[in-house]
Amino acid sequence: MVGAFIFIALTVGALTSFAFAWEKFSADANTPHLPQWRRKAAAIACLVVAMQGANFLALFVSIFSRISTHMGLEWIRYTLWLFIVGALLVIVAKGPTRWYLLLCSTLLFLLCSFTALAVLNY
Repeated sequence: MVGAFIFIALTVGALTSFAFAWEKFSADANTPHLPQWRRKAAAIACLVVAMQGANFLALFVSIFSRISTHMGLEWIRYTLWLFIVGALLVIVAKGPTRWYLLLCSTLLFLLCSFTALAVLNY
């Protein structure tokens, strides 16, 4: 029961932090004081974090159909690579978008990893 509350809290935290990051990014996307490469890095970071969310949804949906051990390990590998690329791009970005995206990326990484490990345990 406590695990379900933690799972729901992490999921809500990841979704709200991504919503805040997207709002801040769209508001700061056309500011002239940021260099062009930082704006592009922030845009790619938003896309990578969105791909992490899609990866989490795909993993969560596939739980209901039995996934193999090999497929669970592939999901963990994809999640790890998306997290690494996302974290590097988020570090390059600037402003409040960076912190929201980093929080969202970390929470999604933890959710995907723990969900895949729980599925592999059964």
